[in-house]
Amino acid sequence: MSMKPNLQIMQKAEEYSPSKLIESLELMSFMISHKLRGPLCSIMAAVPILNDTSVRIIDKNLCLDLVCQSAAKIDLFTKELSRFIESTRSNLIADQSKILKLDGILVHV
Repeated sequence: MSMKPNLQIMQKAEEYSPSKLIESLELMSFMISHKLRGPLCSIMAAVPILNDTSVRIIDKNLCLDLVCQSAAKIDLFTKELSRFIESTRSNLIADQSKILKLDGILVHV
């Protein structure tokens, strides 16, 4: 078994990994823009209301509930994002390993 990388396999690995990485980054960008921006905008909108002394306490309490709900959504999203990043990392490493071991050629990375 050869320990030197096969040029064709290395080229395939170079072609494959960037496309998978770009795909993952695009999905992560979508997740951030849709799952993070909404709750963050809600919190940002509530802050001036909470700071306004002319706003009734009952309305401030409604805003505070909105802030708490939004914070919970952000917390959930950060956990989901962490799982996504770890899963993507693991999948990219596994894919790279499969490509580098094609045709019985073992390449140390």
